[in-house]
Amino acid sequence: MRSANMTPSIPTNRLVAGELERRWNAALAVVREREAELDALETKKPEALSEAERQELLDMGADLERAWHHANATSVTRKRIIRTVVREIVVRVENDRIEMVVHWQGGDHTTLSVKKNKLGHHRWGAAPEIEPLIRALARQLPDKAIAALLNRLGKTTGRQNGWTQSRVCTFRSQHNIAVYRHGERAARGARRVHLAGSGREAGRAGNDGASHDPRRSSAGRAILQGHALGHSR
Repeated sequence: MRSANMTPSIPTNRLVAGELERRWNAALAVVREREAELDALETKKPEALSEAERQELLDMGADLERAWHHANATSVTRKRIIRTVVREIVVRVENDRIEMVVHWQGGDHTTLSVKKNKLGHHRWGAAPEIEPLIRALARQLPDKAIAALLNRLGKTTGRQNGWTQSRVCTFRSQHNIAVYRHGERAARGARRVHLAGSGREAGRAGNDGASHDPRRSSAGRAILQGHALGHSR
């Protein structure tokens, strides 16, 4: 009776022993790999620094700006510098600002405050003059013509790319600029003629009656070039 109960457990014990042996062999293989790596590091150990090199490193240690901008400094080097001198950075958001406290190794700390980017604003944003320029051109030209005109003026996107019809369309959508409607310019021209015929000066702008020369602004110059571009086609 006893032998009959123990018989089924023999294969199970063999399986457990086999699994333990397999894990042991795998661990030994990892150990051998690590020992080989250590031996390789020992053989490739760099030569000892000369006294002049050691002194230069010590001088740069006292001048982090020089070490940071050194010609041989890489991104890996700069990360190591940050990890060496900075213990932690505490960040909190308060209203439209980001407040940071940098805790340095040694106990000192520095407080920084920066303004949050507005929704849709980032470092790849186009130059500030692009929005009013496209806003004015959108009342005169379709997107394809606007793109051609911006490229002719030497204007680029936030990523320093040239303008295309799709990029102008995306920019308009992000800044709530209405698309140009076919015949829109002619309709406004008819209204100006009507106003001029009624004795009003179409060149007047504002309540003070001061005349406005569109050539004085970049948008005005671009619009004039757009008119010329349209007539040349």
